[in-house]
Amino acid sequence: LVQDLLDFYKLQPKIGLIEKKDKDTVESGVSSGELMKVISQNDKRFQKCYEKALLIDDELGGQVDFVVNTNEVGKVSSASVKFVGKGSLGSQKHLKACLRQVSSGFAFPKGLRAAKVKFNLLML
Repeated sequence: LVQDLLDFYKLQPKIGLIEKKDKDTVESGVSSGELMKVISQNDKRFQKCYEKALLIDDELGGQVDFVVNTNEVGKVSSASVKFVGKGSLGSQKHLKACLRQVSSGFAFPKGLRAAKVKFNLLML
């Protein structure tokens, strides 16, 4: 059953970029394709988090919303993860903690400067 669920795992990142410097919005200079590349490079790490959480509760599934804040050199300064779906609280907590750790290690292109990157994953 766990492998069947893993076969249906889908990675569907969607990115909205918001960058602010003081009160003015500025261009980031980084394409959404470059941002997608960073996120896609971590899909196996996301998969591993999901697989481990499924061992706690094989009914786990839903949508994960990420907000990753970066500093001026493209490193993550903070990351938040929100899960909406089914599964035990223990499996959801384990999944969110693992995904937060993965997203905290992202290294975005330096041209991004300080930004907020939003994306989501669908885990079925």
